[in-house]
Amino acid sequence: MKGTDMAEREDNAFYYCLFCRTTYEKKIMEDISRKQPELKSTSLYKDKWKITGGIRSTVKENMLPGYVFIRSEQALEHGFFRGMANVIRLLGNPDMGYALDEGNLKFAKWVFEYNGLIKTSLGYTVGGRVVITEGPLKDLEGSIEKVNKRRQVMLVNIGFDDKEIKVWLPFLYAREEEEGGSQN
Repeated sequence: MKGTDMAEREDNAFYYCLFCRTTYEKKIMEDISRKQPELKSTSLYKDKWKITGGIRSTVKENMLPGYVFIRSEQALEHGFFRGMANVIRLLGNPDMGYALDEGNLKFAKWVFEYNGLIKTSLGYTVGGRVVITEGPLKDLEGSIEKVNKRRQVMLVNIGFDDKEIKVWLPFLYAREEEEGGSQN
C-alpha cells in the first residue's frame, strides 16, 4: 500500500477498529467525537458509478458496513470501548489493548490516508495489462482480479479482519497503449 513502510516509521498513532451493528456507524462516530474530540474516526466508503438519465456520476457507498476505524495519538484504555451502544466486538490484539497490528494496521492506515473514501482511480492498459496512474487502486494493483473496461470497474481482493474481501471499485479508463508505448 502507498507509502506504508514510510508511514509505519513516521506514524506513532494507535489504530483501532470496532465491529458494530450495520447502519449504526455514523452514530458510533458521533459518540466517539463527543466522548473524545481529539480522536479521528471513519467508516470506509467508496465511489460507485450511477447512471441517471444517461448521465454517469459517482455516489458514495459504504464499502465495509459495520466497521468503524479509530485513530488516536495515545493508546486508549480498554474501558473506553466498554458500554458503547451497538458495538459488537473490538478487532485487534488484546495484548496491545485491542490496537490493530500487522495487516489490519496497514489497512487502517490506508483507510485514513484516503480519509475513509476510496475515490475513482485513473488508469490505462498496456498490452492487455492495466496500469493505474493515480488514486487508491494504485496501492492495490497487485490485488486486481478482474477488469471490466465497459463498466469501468475493477474487482479488487482486499485482506482485512482475517478475511479476503472482494469489492468492485471504479476507475476511469483513459486509453490503451501498445507494448512500445504508442497509443491506439
